Amino acid sequence: SSYTRVFKDGVQINPASGNTDVGSQIVAGNVGFNKNITGGNWWIDDVIVRRYVDPEPTTSLGLEQSGSWGGLFGGDQSGYVYSLDSASGTQNWTGNLSAKANGIQAAVSAQLWQYSNAAFKAQFSGDVIFGGSRNTGAAGCTGANNTAQTSNKVFAINVTDGTMPWTFNDLPCNTAMDYIAGQPWVDYDNNRLFVTSGPGAGSQPTLWVLNSLNGSLLGSLSNMGAVDSSPTLIGNTLYVASSGAGTLCVSPSSSCLYAIDVTPATVAGWPTNAVKWSVSLGAFAVRGFVWDSGGGTLYFATTDGNVWCVKQSDGTGCSGWPAGGKVQVGASGTPIPLDYLYVGSSTDFKIHQLNPGTGADMKQYPASAALDGTATLGALSTETGTELFVGTSAGRVFKIPLSSGLP
Repeated sequence: SSYTRVFKDGVQINPASGNTDVGSQIVAGNVGFNKNITGGNWWIDDVIVRRYVDPEPTTSLGLEQSGSWGGLFGGDQSGYVYSLDSASGTQNWTGNLSAKANGIQAAVSAQLWQYSNAAFKAQFSGDVIFGGSRNTGAAGCTGANNTAQTSNKVFAINVTDGTMPWTFNDLPCNTAMDYIAGQPWVDYDNNRLFVTSGPGAGSQPTLWVLNSLNGSLLGSLSNMGAVDSSPTLIGNTLYVASSGAGTLCVSPSSSCLYAIDVTPATVAGWPTNAVKWSVSLGAFAVRGFVWDSGGGTLYFATTDGNVWCVKQSDGTGCSGWPAGGKVQVGASGTPIPLDYLYVGSSTDFKIHQLNPGTGADMKQYPASAALDGTATLGALSTETGTELFVGTSAGRVFKIPLSSGLP
């Protein structure tokens, strides 16, 4: 059997009877990758498997393993973080951060002791998770930065007992940091944490590089526009998608995909030589995150329904794709590159199978009627690469087997 546990204000909600209206929460943005919603009373973050990340980051309230004992970690919009046993569902510990954070909405990330280098193992005795705040008001700061747009923090938390070895922008909050909506990225090789955030009044940094050993600030970048999505690290290049205008963009009045040089020596001298290239996305933000194909290309979707393929080297459209490297399928979420490129559509309410080399819309499922009437499709996910899972706004979850593509 399986079940879901939901927490609000530090108290477990586990209805004994009746239905939990997941569908309405998907529409409201409280379930899935819409990190901009602040009005929900509770938060569930679904699991999206990200390939080519080794080890894979732990996702907020996702069935992830941490260390040798299965661990499930997440936060809520009341400033609590939780650790659950992934096998039994029993609660290991609860951390109350509400004095310093109004909410922990973005998915948390983990640095696993087993896969870390000697410096990390000397500093910690086990795995560490990292969570960022999304404050809606004053958050216990004692200085001028005690506002929603300037008081946000990043917390390092020991997975064994919930204690915190460090907090970035802790009291008195001398650094102006806006909301954190995207899952941080852990750089195991260099013990760094990449964090994206809102721009505050417009001039605050939206990309932050922290030392994962002690929380010290290694570098930050401003003038990128608001960044609500998670960054993606490939080698020494960090791919970051903004949801607003930034002067560092090739088109300063639009949203943008940036390729940022994060070589340690370059980070120390930011903003000099920070941007390798950028691609204008017009008025549309990236849905979810940017996928690394493993073959020199990046896949992502934007809120206007386009699916994009661009080269990692310079951001130009992939060879074989239409001009600009994008195709319109009414994409409702992040595309998943498996044997083909799969994405849900908010236009015909079907799952589309695209040719990853050309962008051609090869097949749709179901072939005739929509998957679940006019219900909106959520983000696709997979467990083994041989199936797709998708939830809908009608409160249903579908599993579609893959065998040389869609059925």
